[in-house]
Amino acid sequence: MKKSKETLNEKISLVQTSLYNTFSRDYPAFEESKRHIGETLNPTASLVNNDDFYYDYEDFVAYLEQRHAIEQKVLNCVQNGNIHALKLVAKDLKSGSNHIYSKRSDIGNLRNMQDISITSNSLALRAALKGGLPVIIGYQLSNAFAVRIERSLSIESLSNLITEINETYCTYVREYANPHYSKVSKKAIDYVLYHMTSHVSVNDIAESLFINPSYLSRVFKEDTGQGLLSFINHEKIKQAVLLIKSNQYSLTQVAVITGFNSYNNFAKIFKKIMGKSPRDFSKSR
Repeated sequence: MKKSKETLNEKISLVQTSLYNTFSRDYPAFEESKRHIGETLNPTASLVNNDDFYYDYEDFVAYLEQRHAIEQKVLNCVQNGNIHALKLVAKDLKSGSNHIYSKRSDIGNLRNMQDISITSNSLALRAALKGGLPVIIGYQLSNAFAVRIERSLSIESLSNLITEINETYCTYVREYANPHYSKVSKKAIDYVLYHMTSHVSVNDIAESLFINPSYLSRVFKEDTGQGLLSFINHEKIKQAVLLIKSNQYSLTQVAVITGFNSYNNFAKIFKKIMGKSPRDFSKSR
């Protein structure tokens, strides 16, 4: 017998609460969520959505346990910057996300998937910070992804976005959390990251560190294998890409926000690094 719409919404809300507990990485809370479901739902009952898609209680609990285990592996990969292992594990995570929903993206399921995406973003941020990702970069990524989550209009797009979220944090940990860099290089990187909205030059950084610009450039190149000016431009374009993907700003505004002195200079450097103009990049999304 089909459940009423009111009962359905209550059970969807229960599922959402359970998922939040599961994602907290607190195993006692995970066990508590299972007990709570058992008390609220008859073990022989089914969860029903608008597509008449039946979900057995035992299947749901098994799903929670499996997802919990997979997500632990995903977060460990993010924290360690292991992108290769992450891609292997992420396939199972994505498959599990799609399994809990029917083929039709009704409003209730979409809202739940948005909540799961928000939680995934927060957990990935936490793991990345533990892995050594600079705080300023972490929260820039988190804010950019939060906007995209709210603007996503399908379960499929959100599922793909969760994959992108984990891979992006993982890649950034691999790039930034390098304990072998000298203090000079680490301070130079911090300066660039905290002055992303301003015009930044090698001389500006050297002056802030009270060292010679030539010495700074030499040490940075030895540590990172990349010239400091090249690093500055790449970081600004990374930020520009996040802003363009958020669909919140015009391309001219993006150029201003990322500290370029003109749109033409921004477009020139963007094309050099990304292989296409900002306009073409925006259209290709």
